[in-house]
Amino acid sequence: MLMDLLNVKVGMTFSGGFIDFSLFGMLPGLTGTENHWYYIPLLGLIYGPLYFLLFRWFILKFDVKTPGRKGSAVAVVRKQDYHASKAAGGSNDSQADEMIEALGGKDNIVDVDACITRLRITVKDGDLVKDNQYWTEHLGAKGLVKIGNTGIQAIYGAQAAGFKAQINAKLGK
Repeated sequence: MLMDLLNVKVGMTFSGGFIDFSLFGMLPGLTGTENHWYYIPLLGLIYGPLYFLLFRWFILKFDVKTPGRKGSAVAVVRKQDYHASKAAGGSNDSQADEMIEALGGKDNIVDVDACITRLRITVKDGDLVKDNQYWTEHLGAKGLVKIGNTGIQAIYGAQAAGFKAQINAKLGK
């Protein structure tokens, strides 16, 4: 709304990054089209610190668990751990069996997926899943995040995709 009130007319494609800003904002503005692109960096100088201070206050006031804060249920993967897990490659099948048991057994698992660092599992009953300490001490995870009563994320770094394949193979998926 503010940009419309200031008559800022800058087109954006996918990312809205510097290339878009240059090609669709500054370049047309410099060639005679009146699009008021210069308000964008000026307002950024105001909104940047304002957002930083507002979110910092909110996180500290309400003790929002963000990655890297003490007491956070989310673990941050260090560069050395990432390279060590990448060098180790996949694990043996017995660890996949232990993970299935730690998830409450085959009947409790609905779906297993992975992103670059996390094994993402949907379960029927989250109360059957073993706690963070078990996953970190016995199964080598960097941390365990429970989302509601059905969402589980085990942080394994580069090994996550390999564990996904092993577990899905054991589940017949």
